[in-house]
Amino acid sequence: MYGVDLDLKNQIADRVDVTGSAVVSGTVAVSLIDPLHAPETALPGSHEIMIFSATGGETIDGLTLQAPSTAVATYSLVYPKTAGIALKYDIDYSPAGLTQSLGGFAQPCME
Repeated sequence: MYGVDLDLKNQIADRVDVTGSAVVSGTVAVSLIDPLHAPETALPGSHEIMIFSATGGETIDGLTLQAPSTAVATYSLVYPKTAGIALKYDIDYSPAGLTQSLGGFAQPCME
């Protein structure tokens, strides 16, 4: 288990740099720094942050992701061509299926 702290406000996360090669397996567990206020500081759009690199390259063997489940954020692991492992997160404050809000209350959809 590799616990990664993610700061949505400053767009930074924990990172491990290895000299040599590495075989990576197990679970990457994402925790938000200041989870009560993270949603109000997160910038919309798609973001990638390197969380692991090995100078000799890495072999990925069954790596999984455990991340917070929210209506506006989705998380995934990506493997850039430059080597390494990046945490990708997408912030969308108006995803399909989310009802509009007026005065803090969800409004019913009248069709």
